[in-house]
Amino acid sequence: MCEKLGLTFIESKDIVVKNPKLFENDGVHMKIGFYPLWLRTLLDKSNL
Repeated sequence: MCEKLGLTFIESKDIVVKNPKLFENDGVHMKIGFYPLWLRTLLDKSNL
């Protein structure tokens, strides 16, 4: 889909693979500590 739309996909699954405790008890949603790591990943990989 990203290719079709001319967008860059930024993979961020490594964050939760390395930090599985960032999932809420429901196993779907993320805890608050995930978001700063996610933002840092997006910034680093987008060269912003």
